[in-house]
Amino acid sequence: MNNLLEMPEDLFNKIVHGIWLTIGNTEITLFRIIGLLVILFIVWWVAKTIERVLTKLSQTSNYQSLSPSAIYAISRISRYIVWLLGLVIGLNFIGFDLSSLALLGAR
Repeated sequence: MNNLLEMPEDLFNKIVHGIWLTIGNTEITLFRIIGLLVILFIVWWVAKTIERVLTKLSQTSNYQSLSPSAIYAISRISRYIVWLLGLVIGLNFIGFDLSSLALLGAR
């Protein structure tokens, strides 16, 4: 009977932590995919919130010297920067070696 209880746990571990796909030296598992989706959801929320806060701040009297197009550009650029950082964090979480990109940027 004890063996029957261990079977679902083994199956669960194989599904969640088992290798689904291998890209280069990186092993992709369900756990890593779910983690990536959580990271991307958080990044989406943070980017949207930053853009919304910058837009609301621009409507106050302190920032009315900036044109609406400048405010839009600043909020969009900040959103893209958050997405870029989130993408790097997400790829690092999955297990991709990003040190080769750092070498390309150093040249």
